[in-house]
Parts: sequence; C-alpha cells; structure tokens
Amino acid sequence: MSAAETARIHDEVRRQVLRAYERIRATQQRVLDLHDQVRVVSRRVSGAEATIRSLQSVDDPAGRRNIGRDVATEMEEARGHGRRAYMIGLEVTRDLHQLQSSLAEVKHDIDTADRQRMSPQERVDMTVLASRVDNMAWSVALAVPAAASVTESMLYAEDRARVITEQALREVPPLKSPAVFEEITKDLNRAVEGEAHLQSATSDSLRLAEAVTEHSELVAEAAHARMAGEQQRDLPGAFPGSSSVGPQW
Repeated sequence: MSAAETARIHDEVRRQVLRAYERIRATQQRVLDLHDQVRVVSRRVSGAEATIRSLQSVDDPAGRRNIGRDVATEMEEARGHGRRAYMIGLEVTRDLHQLQSSLAEVKHDIDTADRQRMSPQERVDMTVLASRVDNMAWSVALAVPAAASVTESMLYAEDRARVITEQALREVPPLKSPAVFEEITKDLNRAVEGEAHLQSATSDSLRLAEAVTEHSELVAEAAHARMAGEQQRDLPGAFPGSSSVGPQW
C-alpha cells in the first residue's frame, strides 16, 4: 500500500472520528438538559404532595378547593417538564444509536484496511486506534439502556401527573395524598438513577472520544509525513533513504 493510499485512509478515519466526537458532545449537552428537567419534575411533585397534605387541617370545602387548584398548578408544571424530559430522552436515544452507527463505520474502515502492506509503525497505529474506537463504542453501548430507562420513566411520570391534576381539580379534593403519588415517586427515582448512569456513560464516551480524536489526528499527520517523504525520495536526484516519521507510543 502506497503512503498516499494510507494517508487517504487515515484522513477518512479522522473525519469520521471528529464527527463522532462532535455528536457525543451534543449528546452530552442534551443529557445535561435532561438532568435539569428531571430535577424540576421531582421538585414540583414534592411540592404538590406537601401541599395536598395540608388538606388534612382544612375542613372548609372552599379552602380545600383552593388548595386543590394549587396542587393542580404544580402538577401541570411537573407534567410539562416531564413531557420535555421524555422528548429529550427520545433525542438522546436517537443520538446514541446514530453514534453507534458512526463508530461501526469507523471500525469497518480500520478493520478492512490492508495492514499486510503497511509498515510496522502503521500497523501499530491502526491497532491502537482500533482499540480506542472499540472502547468508545462500548461506552456508548452502556449509555443506550440508561437513556431508554429514563425516557420510559418520564413517560409514565407525565401520565401520572395528569391523573393527579384531574384528582386535584375535583369539586372537593380528597383529604389524603392520592396513591398515584407513590407511583410517580417510583418513576422519578428510576429516572434519577438512570440519568446518573447516563451522565456517567456519556462523560466516559466524551473522554474516550477526545483521546480517539487526538490519536487519529496524530496518525493522519504521520501518514502525510510519510507520504511527503516518499514523494521526496521519488524526485530525480533525491538522496535514497527511508522515512521513520510516525507517532511514538
């Protein structure tokens, strides 16, 4: 394989890796947005539950109706943020699947390169790069079920918030917290747990993506340096010799 062909392969790998890096950065920002939305829903639900407990000391139907409206307002806010969290979760899940496809393309290009015709240094470069891409793909794979868990939990939480809102707007709200509060709390706890795993996995993916991007740039630069050296040797009157340019590991 000529140095020019090797450089072309590394250039394409570098472009694909850079795109994957930019995608995981965008995904991590969405994960942070998801974190904020889940926390807002949790606060609204806690506030609504505390408010409805205050009905225990209110015997006046009009006063209870006013408190019920306050609870409904809190839960409508929770419902809106829950819907937003659900939509972000769908976006994150989609991004992660697209990222998996991108990394599969990168890995395919690396694996199908003809290493038998590469120099020893080039083979080492490709082996290290392949290993780092594998690590990144594994980290992304761990993020996928976490994203799905958060998304599903917020879908259930949004629906339960609707039920609580309807109960709170009854002519005279009940004197105790609806049992559905227990269910929405479980949903939110699952969402918080899944979101923590998701943050950890995407942070690891971003860190690995930075390392892969840096390595692919070094390998591509070294390939171009070898190509330039080969072209220089091919010039009439050039001093014969071989280039040993390449990243040292």
